Amino acid sequence: MWLLYASPAKPVAVGSVAALPAEADAVCGIYLEGDVDHMGAMLCALRQQPAYAHLPVFVAAELAAHLQPLSDGIAGSVEEARARAGSWRPDPLSLQGSAPAPALALARYLFLRPQLSLSPVRDCRAHQVYRYPLLEAFANGEQPSSLLRKMKQRGWLEQTQLLDRLRCCDDCHSAHLNYIDVCPNCQSINIAAASFIHCFTCSHVAPQENFASGPHMVCPNCTTRLRHIGADYNRPLEQLHCHDCQSSFAEPLVIARCLSCGRPQAPEKLPVLPIAAWQLSDAGQEAARLGVASQPAAAVSSQDLAPAAFISMTDWMMNLARRHGQADFSLIGLRLDFPPGFSQQLGNKGLQALLEAFAARLQELMRDTDILSRLGQHLFWIALPQTPEEGARKMLNKILDFADNTEQEDGSRLIIHGVVHAARATPKEFDAEKLLKGLSRQLQGAIYADRTA
Repeated sequence: MWLLYASPAKPVAVGSVAALPAEADAVCGIYLEGDVDHMGAMLCALRQQPAYAHLPVFVAAELAAHLQPLSDGIAGSVEEARARAGSWRPDPLSLQGSAPAPALALARYLFLRPQLSLSPVRDCRAHQVYRYPLLEAFANGEQPSSLLRKMKQRGWLEQTQLLDRLRCCDDCHSAHLNYIDVCPNCQSINIAAASFIHCFTCSHVAPQENFASGPHMVCPNCTTRLRHIGADYNRPLEQLHCHDCQSSFAEPLVIARCLSCGRPQAPEKLPVLPIAAWQLSDAGQEAARLGVASQPAAAVSSQDLAPAAFISMTDWMMNLARRHGQADFSLIGLRLDFPPGFSQQLGNKGLQALLEAFAARLQELMRDTDILSRLGQHLFWIALPQTPEEGARKMLNKILDFADNTEQEDGSRLIIHGVVHAARATPKEFDAEKLLKGLSRQLQGAIYADRTA
């Protein structure tokens, strides 16, 4: 294993993950050599080291499919790996220190590799048939399924493709199930197909071999000789026979028997497990950039609503304003834009301090009744009940003044785009979600116009 440093420093060979330096500030990448199994083991171990988990790692040969998402590609030599690592640049707003929590560590890994998704691979040895290699690598003792559930509950992931649906055991959640036909009377698997005879004289029904008597067919119950089908007998619908309880039936009962714990279950009662590929959502990207507890709206968390709750609340206020003309309210939309020169001047720590100051400014300006929500990356909405448009514009101007105090030596500064919407101006056919999407497009258009000016 080679630690790669930016030129002119030379790569340094390290024998094991345990021998790695505690800090990786000067390391720009890692290169792994050796046999495929050794490189795979080293790669998994590296992704569990907070200081090295997000660095680019290049390997000397192609790895198994389930390990490929953990590396950043194949390099033919140490020199090639160092050249590629040297051009690897994280986003200027990313990575505030290490990320010991598995969920945050994985979110940051995906954030730094936008082309990568959290995709499953099929493995018949896996408990649920599919595995997520990245979840296993970053779980660090946690159950991969629990880690995935946690990230989805936080809203950090959004589905990109539904790949499969599995039925799982309701007891041990294994997807290894055997579907078998059993007798509907005694649940025995000792059943077989048989040809049955129905005697019209006494209505006796039994397998055909029970009616055989030399060259003729004779009912074993009433001893009537059966000569003509349709007149003396017919063949009923029952075509299955249980050798344990001697019952006959047309359709068997289907049960699912778990191959892991052995529990039999009705197929229609089995829980369904969707298997999908995932990518980071806007909330996941923001968590990866700034850390769970360091998001800009954290300072005003007491008034910060989740997106769905904010949209619901806005719908309610819109309906109230339509019904009672005096029940007015306004919306303020804010979109932060960080020009590249500005980001480079401040650096990661400076940007973090700036965002915290911005959150503090919002907290100062907001009243107890105002509601804040973050509906996207650096996109904020503030709902102001009982506030006409004029009052909302005054508040927006005070927020925009904050950007004037962020100018750097090269003239670059934080750009805040804002929009104000009064409830009275909302078309009747608009709901809150449609309204906010339209206003968001206005903000995005303003950013594009600034950048292309």
